[in-house]
Amino acid sequence: MSYIFYGSEAGDIPEIKPEGPVNGKKSLASLFIYLTLRSESRPGRPISADELLRRLEEEQGIVLEKQAVVRAVKLLSDSDVHVFYQPRRGAWYDRHRLCA
Repeated sequence: MSYIFYGSEAGDIPEIKPEGPVNGKKSLASLFIYLTLRSESRPGRPISADELLRRLEEEQGIVLEKQAVVRAVKLLSDSDVHVFYQPRRGAWYDRHRLCA
């Protein structure tokens, strides 16, 4: 991706605008999934991929395939953000459990 620099006066900090298409809300799907898990789930009450998919569409207007949601949850569970996932159970956030 290339960038175009805009500045009106000498000494101004140039405004940087990307040239070409800009990512939409879909690129923030993992963030919305994380925030949903953090606020709505716990170890005893996981959230399924279907429920996350429904919430993304209803609350954020993001339409994804189920596999994309599962991939995002797996990436979150592989990182150190206290998200855990079990295939038939769902995903949940647990800040008291140590991440692997």
